[in-house]
Amino acid sequence: MNAAAIPTGLDTKHGHQPFHVLKYKPQGDVLRKLHRSDKFCRIIVGPLGSGKTQASIVEMLYKSFTMPVCTDGIRRSRWLAVRNTLPDLLGTTIKDVRQILDGMGLGEWKMSPPISCSINTIGPDGIPIEVEIMFRSFDTTLDEKKARGMQLTGCWFNETKELNKQNLDMLMSRVGRFPRKIDCPDAWFGVIGDSNAPDSDHWLGKMILQGAPENWDVLMQPGAVKKEEGIWSVNPKAENLANLPDAYYKNLVQAKKEDWIRANLANELVYVTDGRPVHPGFNHSIHVKHVFPNQGQMLYIGVDFGRTPAAVFAQRDINGSWNVLDEIVTENTSAYDFGRIVAEKIMNEYAASPHELFCDPAGLAKSQATDDTPILMLEKWGLTVYPAPSNKFEARKGALDSTLSQMIEGETAIRFDPKCKTLVKGLSGAYQFSRVQVSGDERYRDAPTKNFESHVCEALHYMLLSMEGQIFGAGVGWDADMDDARDLSIYE
Repeated sequence: MNAAAIPTGLDTKHGHQPFHVLKYKPQGDVLRKLHRSDKFCRIIVGPLGSGKTQASIVEMLYKSFTMPVCTDGIRRSRWLAVRNTLPDLLGTTIKDVRQILDGMGLGEWKMSPPISCSINTIGPDGIPIEVEIMFRSFDTTLDEKKARGMQLTGCWFNETKELNKQNLDMLMSRVGRFPRKIDCPDAWFGVIGDSNAPDSDHWLGKMILQGAPENWDVLMQPGAVKKEEGIWSVNPKAENLANLPDAYYKNLVQAKKEDWIRANLANELVYVTDGRPVHPGFNHSIHVKHVFPNQGQMLYIGVDFGRTPAAVFAQRDINGSWNVLDEIVTENTSAYDFGRIVAEKIMNEYAASPHELFCDPAGLAKSQATDDTPILMLEKWGLTVYPAPSNKFEARKGALDSTLSQMIEGETAIRFDPKCKTLVKGLSGAYQFSRVQVSGDERYRDAPTKNFESHVCEALHYMLLSMEGQIFGAGVGWDADMDDARDLSIYE
């Protein structure tokens, strides 16, 4: 899309509004990709102030003003602009559209519900243009009925992450119905969306992690800020900087929570929670990358026991960096059944690789009913298992924290494949210290909350802690303060 992509209107004796040319130039490569994409659905995800909303409005108008001509000689389109609540629709969405249209001298507004704006003008080629933009709020699935019967050319989803996916699905089914094919055989139809970064378990976040459908483009802008040596600073690769005050982002990071900065300014898929992340050094944009197993290379497996046992699978590059390849997360599973699941995964996916398992030392403890320990249950499936040297929280947390912050040959020392969904979600903030409900200063518990995501994170702890000292077999140490320190003779 060029700098002056929206054409100049011409006054005529037919009562159409004249308008001034809108000079617009996308301030960044990702904004430019939004305009150049030909996908049915295009959603741009970026930080506050990145120009994504303005770009979405301009794209909506550009598509309207360049629509193929209907058989009666008019360019026609009908749009629905959507926000999750009516106050947000009135306070931001409509104001943003009106600011652009007022500057072009266009738009006849109807502000009593249902709110709409009509545009009637003439393009530079002398062809009349008629555009209708309707504004609606869609908050819950009960609002789905608002979409029924609509005949639309396109939708604009403002702040897409705030919208219910079920509503979006219904709205998208109404696109492509106006103008009728018989009236405009080559009409353009599509969906545009903008959003701040969603949580990693949000439907949009999952789409970013797993890949968008074939007819979608989900475009991630660079973060507006980046963290170097523990300090947030402006990212020179940020988009739309030329249109912002010099100290815009410097002011925004002041007195903000880490996860707020990461989600709203750094454009990271952060699991935003009221608690404090156990591993704040985890950065989705840096640490999550596609990695592939090296068949024949040693496979290291971390294990956490309990009724929700979990495992992580990793290999180590020759330079010492880690590739975390996969995970197993279960619920209400015995150690014996869990051993079978792990053994089958190794046989089916990593048969050519030797393996070693490192686990919670509590796996040495016998159950009240039998003399079998969780470790022995795994060994019955032919798995080689070593207890980690300690299960002290600070020691194993530190093993992962130091690895997350380490760089080797200019690259992060640990990478997580996107298929490690639960592990990534946990490290993004679901594995957390919960807030203590007291007035005044923010306070958090000393121990992390046990939840579905915590077990796979702690499985990674045990593997990394065991490998810190290159511990193998009989050399495994033991924490003498462990309450479960017994039956050590089997490992002497």
